[in-house]
Amino acid sequence: MYSFRFISLGIFKRNMSGLPRSTPLETEYDLQKVLLISKITRLEMEQQSYTNPIDLDPREVLLERGSGYLIKSHEEHKKFETAVIQSLDKLQVEVKIIDRYEQPAELIDWADTIISVGGDGTYLMAANKITDQSKPVVGLNSCPETSTGYLCLPKIYSLDVFKTLSDIKKRRFTWAYRSRIKVSLCGKNINKNWISVHEKPVKNNPTFDYCETIKNENSFQQSFDIPHLSLNEVFIAENAPATVSYLDISVNDGDFIMTKNSGICICTGSGSSSWNFTMNRISREVVQKLFSISGYKHSNIDNIVEKYNNSLRFPADDQRMDYTIRDMIPMSVWPKMPNLPSKGFATKILIRSQCREGNLVIDGGSSYQFNSGITAILRTDPESMLKTIKLND
Repeated sequence: MYSFRFISLGIFKRNMSGLPRSTPLETEYDLQKVLLISKITRLEMEQQSYTNPIDLDPREVLLERGSGYLIKSHEEHKKFETAVIQSLDKLQVEVKIIDRYEQPAELIDWADTIISVGGDGTYLMAANKITDQSKPVVGLNSCPETSTGYLCLPKIYSLDVFKTLSDIKKRRFTWAYRSRIKVSLCGKNINKNWISVHEKPVKNNPTFDYCETIKNENSFQQSFDIPHLSLNEVFIAENAPATVSYLDISVNDGDFIMTKNSGICICTGSGSSSWNFTMNRISREVVQKLFSISGYKHSNIDNIVEKYNNSLRFPADDQRMDYTIRDMIPMSVWPKMPNLPSKGFATKILIRSQCREGNLVIDGGSSYQFNSGITAILRTDPESMLKTIKLND
């Protein structure tokens, strides 16, 4: 069961071409009810894994492993969480608290604002609970000295929590939007069950739950809209990391192209600074070797590296998706494969699985079966964008 305590909080808007129009909620918004979604620390995860937690002290176990820093991280998080609760209390805001794995629909409906306390992982789990634009999601980084997050508010706003929440209460911010990816599955034997990649299987469907057979204009026999909207990225590949993934890919309504690879990552603007960035960034050594091979000299290699890596990021409200096909087998090995860029932008992507044990993972947390014969349709929609805020300087 979830636990709650009482206090409260808020939402955001931004009106520009292609973005949703202002709603009455945006103009009438008043921070009063907050659902606080808290991080589960490694120490808490350790304790939850024990069959008989009374007999073991997780702190002693972590110290024996040489992981004492996780104890300090736990204490810092709890101290920060308490400061958030006390600050909301001073602002006469009502608060109810759950952890990141709980999904009480009645509390989500009750709140006017969702606040995540933790890092980007906790923010993703919080955003995952909101499928419309009825309320904003605001992230507070609970360990700003050791954690770098791009989804939470900048670190500076964690240094004075009361001022930050007071500014939100006084609406000293502008609304902002983040694009999200909608995924639909089509084909035969679509399994609607999903599991949590992080820890424990989600018990929303204790048995296999397959879609009913239907007919539609695309002649697919079954169709299922995945309820999770992807804020960062969708990753598709075989379950075993060392296994080659066979995926037929169509970009922007083009023909399906047969590929062999190590999976495909499709990200939003928000996700372009996350896994997509680390996957595609280049090092100084690589650029230096390219110049050495070419015979050219350049006096400022670091500047080239920085410009290229910065170019991988794009705005969070951009409606395009950026795809990266990992380790795509070259044509010399796979002669039937037409030319397909291993990386590019798209507004619509279709991926047909030829995998034996494929997985489609949303934001590194929710995993769906994606075996041979199933097609995934990925696209963005302005009405599916996540609302958040940008505090005024």
